[in-house]
Amino acid sequence: MKHLIVFLFFLFLTDLLSAQEPPFDTLKISGAASRKFNKVALFDNGSDRTGKSISRLTGASGYYRINIDIKKDMIKKGKTYAIDLRFWKDDNNNNIRDKEEYSSNCNFIIWVPALNKVFLQPYGGKRIEITSANFEFNLEK
Repeated sequence: MKHLIVFLFFLFLTDLLSAQEPPFDTLKISGAASRKFNKVALFDNGSDRTGKSISRLTGASGYYRINIDIKKDMIKKGKTYAIDLRFWKDDNNNNIRDKEEYSSNCNFIIWVPALNKVFLQPYGGKRIEITSANFEFNLEK
């Protein structure tokens, strides 16, 4: 009987963690990127050609802003949820990331429900915890 109670308690905790809400519903990322890019978008996978949400870089500084609905836009990958934030030069302005068009490396936005934290994992860089619904990310390259 004791084992049954422990097992049921474990199931209850597992169910609680799996139903956990992200720390914020919508993440608003803004910043500047190199003017060699003119668009930024959210992609389910790095090989995808069309993004879920596309924003144009503006001004001399390459300013951009893009919103991520954490529960709707992110894809479940094991015990986490993720989306790829990628910049590219849309030469023909068709909102498709064509193979010959210059693009940045992956910049993953990751939600870890078990920790109830959201992170930015830039390609080749350090993981950064995102602690606010408004986050600034300047792409250096």
